[in-house]
This record gives sequence, structure tokens and C-alpha cells, in this order.
Amino acid sequence: VTFTKPGEYVYDITEVIPTDNEDKIAGVSYDGSSYHVTVTITDDGSGQLTMTGHTITKDGAPADSVKFTNTYSTSGVKVTLNATKKLNVQVGTRTLKKDDFSFNLSENGKVIKTATNEADGKVTFTLNFEQGDVGQKTYVISEVNNHLGGIGYDTRAYEVTFEVTDNGVGQLEASNPAYTLNGKPVVDGAQFVNTYTATAGDKVKFTP
Repeated sequence: VTFTKPGEYVYDITEVIPTDNEDKIAGVSYDGSSYHVTVTITDDGSGQLTMTGHTITKDGAPADSVKFTNTYSTSGVKVTLNATKKLNVQVGTRTLKKDDFSFNLSENGKVIKTATNEADGKVTFTLNFEQGDVGQKTYVISEVNNHLGGIGYDTRAYEVTFEVTDNGVGQLEASNPAYTLNGKPVVDGAQFVNTYTATAGDKVKFTP
């Protein structure tokens, strides 16, 4: 502000907050603070105007300076990782049942979630990401050997990678998960195939 004559000048300073949601910046919260500034300009008698005093109040309280603070936040994003369980019955009549088998989801070698299969063989892990969780994510899906009789377990471990990004308008987004096995892409996702073989017990043996 340029002053051209002595006097006391009073200003009110506020942030312009759009009233229409379409005009607001997505993800940004606005600062509703109100500053009252008083500036005193005097003539020093030698042809020079000088500011001899100024006061600032914020919402009625004394303040050192005029400062507006905006914050930016994002909504979270949910990512679903899938696997499939198949049971190959070699001898016998066993069928796949809900919760028959368990599967671990690991991150950096640590198990963070465990899920079981549905009756149709589907296995689902749900992950939720919040602000600050952006970046590439890598997980490993493996089967738990729960030592069911007659079952040959699948020891393969699938790596799943995807990226969580901030789209800049208050929302997190996640890329499609990519599944690999031994470093090679897997088109059909994580599939675990167990075998079942029924063997004759003592009660079904017959010696003529």
C-alpha cells in the first residue's frame, strides 16, 4: 500500500472463500480468520511521510502479523486383492468347503492379514489407504499349511504390486494390482491348487 498523505488508515483483511462448491479447490480447507489492521502515517516535517505506528488484531486479539493457513486433505482409497483356491481331487470324493484353507498377506516379510476361502474358492484381502500412504505398494500372498488330512498344499507365493497416488483434487487413487510369480506376470492372478488323495485306513483294509 502506498500512502500519499498523513492519517490513520484502517483495513480489514480476510481470505476470499468461494460460496459455490464448484469454485472451491477440492481437498482444500479455507481460513476464516479476520484481521483488523490500523496504520498511522505522519509527516516528519522535512517532506517525508513516515509510518509511526501500526496494530494488528486477529478475531479481536492482538497478532504479530497477518497469516492465513490453508490445509489440504484427501479421501481414502480401498484396494481389493484377490486369490483363487482350487482343489484337485485325485483319489476320493472331497469337495471344497468355505473356510477350508487360510492365506496370508505379507508386507516386508511380516504377515499383516489372514483370509480364508469362500465355497467357490475366492479369497479376498481388503486394504484401506489414507492421506500420507501414497507410493508403490508390494505384498506377498501365500497359503497356510493347516495340515488337513489327504491334502497336498500349494507352496507358491505370489507378489502383488500397485501404486497409490494423490490425484491433486482431494482423492487418493490406486492402480490395478499386478500379480507376478517368480518374477513373471500372471494373467489370471494368484491361484493356489491343492490336491486331495484319500488313502485306505486300517478299518477299510481286508486280509483274506
